[in-house]
Amino acid sequence: NAGIIQGTIDGVKVCYCIEPKTWSLLQNLFGDFMGSYVDLKGCC
Repeated sequence: NAGIIQGTIDGVKVCYCIEPKTWSLLQNLFGDFMGSYVDLKGCC
């Protein structure tokens, strides 16, 4: 349980959405990660 999705299950009905606090944290973490990429010219 990563805590990314929040919701409820009531019989056959399911209601879910993104957990805003966790999503914000992931955006910050992956944003920094993606921003640290260095393009190596002529690599391929």
